[in-house]
Order: sequence, then C-alpha cells, then structure tokens
Amino acid sequence: MLKENFCASIPSLAAASSDYRKRMATVDNSSIIKLPENIALDLLPTGVEWITHIKEDLLPFWITPEALGSPTGNFPTFRANSGAVIDPKNPPPEITKMGTHDTWLANRIGRQYTDMNSRQIFAYCVAYHLTGVEKYLEYAKAGIDYMFTKMVDQHGHFYTWIENGKGAPENIKQRTSQQMAYALMGPALYYYLTRDPEVLKVLLKTQQYIFSHYKEGNYLRWVNQDFTDLEEVNLTTQKELVAQLDQINAYMLIATTVLEPKYRKIWLDDMLLLAHTMKDEFFNAENNIFWGRIDDESYKKLNQPHVGFGHAIKTLWMMYIIGNRFKIQDLSHFALKHMPQIFREAYSEELHTWIEKKFADGFMGTDRVWWIHDELDQAAATLSLINLTDIRHLVSAYRYWFFDFVDLKNKEVWHTLTGKHERPRYLKAHLWKNAFHDFEHALVGYIACQAIRKQPVKLY
Repeated sequence: MLKENFCASIPSLAAASSDYRKRMATVDNSSIIKLPENIALDLLPTGVEWITHIKEDLLPFWITPEALGSPTGNFPTFRANSGAVIDPKNPPPEITKMGTHDTWLANRIGRQYTDMNSRQIFAYCVAYHLTGVEKYLEYAKAGIDYMFTKMVDQHGHFYTWIENGKGAPENIKQRTSQQMAYALMGPALYYYLTRDPEVLKVLLKTQQYIFSHYKEGNYLRWVNQDFTDLEEVNLTTQKELVAQLDQINAYMLIATTVLEPKYRKIWLDDMLLLAHTMKDEFFNAENNIFWGRIDDESYKKLNQPHVGFGHAIKTLWMMYIIGNRFKIQDLSHFALKHMPQIFREAYSEELHTWIEKKFADGFMGTDRVWWIHDELDQAAATLSLINLTDIRHLVSAYRYWFFDFVDLKNKEVWHTLTGKHERPRYLKAHLWKNAFHDFEHALVGYIACQAIRKQPVKLY
C-alpha cells in the first residue's frame, strides 16, 4: 500500500497549471506504475496542457522561415537539430558523426521528399484543429498548392522525391505504394477540415490509381517494377505490411467518413480487404506480432525490418478503429484480444516507458523511438476510454515523453533515445521523420484525456 504522504504529494487536477512539466516535476516516474487507477488518472495531461505542448514544444520548430520554406509551402525535408536547413555540401555534426551503416539517411540529404511535405501539412492542420489559429491552415494550404504543382508528374501523380529540381523516380512504376499513400496524408486531413473540392479530386484520383495499379489479389504490391535506389533494393515480389497498413493509416481512415456514399463504400471495402489481409497473412500468433514482410520465410523472424511493437500496435489500433467505427466486430475483437499483451511487453519497468522491440529468446531491446512511443500512447489512450487497466503505463509513458523526448532547447522531439543516459540519435527532421507523429500524438492525447475525465473536447 502506498504511504499516505506519497498520495498527498500527487498534484491535484484542480491546482494544475497549463505547464505539465511544472505540475509533474515532483512525481517519481518509478512510483506511477504502483498507483491505484483513480489516483493515476489525475496525473494524465490536461486538455490545456496538451494545447500548451503543441504551442510551446512542437510548433516553434515548424513555424520558422526555415521550416516554412521559400516560397511558403516548399518545406525542406532535412533540417539540423537546431532547426536550420541542412546544406549537403556543409552538413552539421549530426550528419558527419553518423555511423557507416546510416547511409539510408546521410546519402539522401540533397532530396526533398513528397511524403514529408504531406506530413508537415498534416501537422499544420492539427495545429489549426486544436487552436483555431487560421494561419496554420494557411500554411497547410500553401503546402498543398506546392505539392500539387511542383511534386507531381505530367499526369498529376506524385513523385517520391525532388532532387536538383527534378522529380524521381521518373518511372512511376518504381514509386512505392507506401510513399504514394503518405503523399495523401496532409491533403486528407485538410479535406476533412475544409471539404475543399479540388483536394478531393486528388484524393480520389490517387486512391483509385493505387488500388487499380498495385493491387494483386487481396494485397497491394510494393512497386510495379524492380529498381535499386542507392543501397535500397525494391522488388515487385515484396509483400510488405506497410504497403497495406499505411493506406489505412495515412489517408483512408481520415477521409472515408466524410466522402459521398458511393466513394465511402469503395474506400471501406478496400480498407476491409487490407485489414483482413494483415490479420490473416501477416499476424504471427506465437509472438503476438505482425511480420513486416512475408514473401520469403527468412523475413518471418524477430528483429527483421518493421517487426516490432510499433508496427504491431499501429496495425491493431487501425483494426480496432475500423471495427469500432464501421461495426466490423471480427476486427475490433481481434484488436482487443491482442493489444494488452503488447502493452505488457513493450513497457519497460526499468526505463518507465515503451521500448522498440523484442528479440529471440525473450531478450528485450532498450531503444526508445519517437513514433513507436506515439503509437503505443495513442492505442493505450484509446483503450483507456473503455477500460482503465493500462492507465498507469500510459501516465508513466506520457511523463517520459514530456520530460525526455522533447528537446526543450530547440523544440520538437528526438528521433531515438538510447542507453540509460538517453543519448539522442539521428535528426529531428529527415526523410522518415517530420511533424506528423507527434502532432497526431497530441491530438489523440488531448481528445482521449479529456474524454477519460468526462471533460469537453473543443476542435475547430
């Protein structure tokens, strides 16, 4: 039983300021996991604290002239941890000190990626959605205008990246289905907020192209022609989890409910096809995990790419939302059955937060990765609306996020924290990290924490 004086030291919700870190400074994270549910509940970030997080921790990194680009909407993909745009000819220490195995990032800093522009658009939409400040929606529209004119080929299909003023890959068959999906992320949320008919045309055209050109049986291919990009080999035979998952995650769940009925039916049928493919073909019951790739048995192992707690919980979270929103019980029941084990395994008692993945023989990794942390928080927050069982894990992980992941000096959040001293790795903005995950995290956190407390939610 907790000592009375410890319980008395828990900061009350009534006395909470808009500053989560100030309120939680005296709370020992190692003790949160031992708290009764009703006391742990009071330690969730308040709605006001989530808005403060958006305004003071995240937005300052994304509303500078460097972030907005020239002209506004020409968002740079690669930025130094200070927020400065990276000069490929004179890269900062964050680049020059990378290991030799980090070529996936270091060799591409001269590029501007379409899906990162799209993720930044998504972030500005979330900022508007939560604050009502219209300039953020204006930034989003500028990004859309730039994407729709500068990052498409002559047929209006999205390039994967721009380099030296040219779109690539020039051959559309060499563009991956995953990155084509993520090009729609920002436009999907912008359409959800505005119902802009010109944006809808692009959503419908691109979704139709993806499902008519990449679909093979009950899944989507990775690419339609083999090609090698630097050290990265892309094959038509690849059966990738993210080729299915990220259609749902990037744009389909956002936009399906606001489409006209005839399009809604098509999109829902396509989502259900992909969701059941992931459930039936990619899920491994023995490890309670999803394989990241299944076209060869050698990929069906722990510690292979995309095999970890992040993709597992993200897939189940998507299934739960589809099942709950559209009354598809086999999906929601499947997710509810398998999510709790992931929460138990992914939470580190030693680190008091979520970890990246498990290895063979029961060995657990210790790296903490920003997007995996976000996905686990979002799923745990969603389930806490119906059952407070994992509320202590969530409260502890939220505390870790605010105190450890946020770069209080230059803002935004670190990519990966390693070791007990939490040494950051990689850039805060690059070809696979932009503002999407942490802004979605704040949006879901705000809605869920308000709803769990039975407090009103205000969105614009």
